[in-house]
Amino acid sequence: MRKIGFLIVRLSFAFVVGTLINISMALGQELEPFPTNHITESQWQTYFYEVQNLHGDSVQQARPQHLVIFKDRETVTTWTFTQLGHPAHPSWIARRLIVNGDASSIRQVGYFAGEDAPFMAFFQEQLELNKKIDRNL
Repeated sequence: MRKIGFLIVRLSFAFVVGTLINISMALGQELEPFPTNHITESQWQTYFYEVQNLHGDSVQQARPQHLVIFKDRETVTTWTFTQLGHPAHPSWIARRLIVNGDASSIRQVGYFAGEDAPFMAFFQEQLELNKKIDRNL
């Protein structure tokens, strides 16, 4: 009897987790998938594949800069992933346009599996790009 109860709990847990994953996928790609910005290479690769699978039709290659960019027009989100050869690789920056009435801003988050200094330089470069974009909004 105890085994049956345990099995029911495990099946219920699996159902809840599966439902939450499906809800997350239905709502769009998660902007902040990890609790800290320092991640593993495996986490970087997994998230890259998730974004690629959901937004692969929007891919843009910036080969000289060793970047791959994906966009989601529905959520006004852009993901910029570093590629081999970029000093901050493996890392990515995600930015989303936030509109609040007449005001708008760009929310930026980033994750990296490499060294701190190159990632911080990459993150700062993207913040500067945000300022240029924000002036044109």
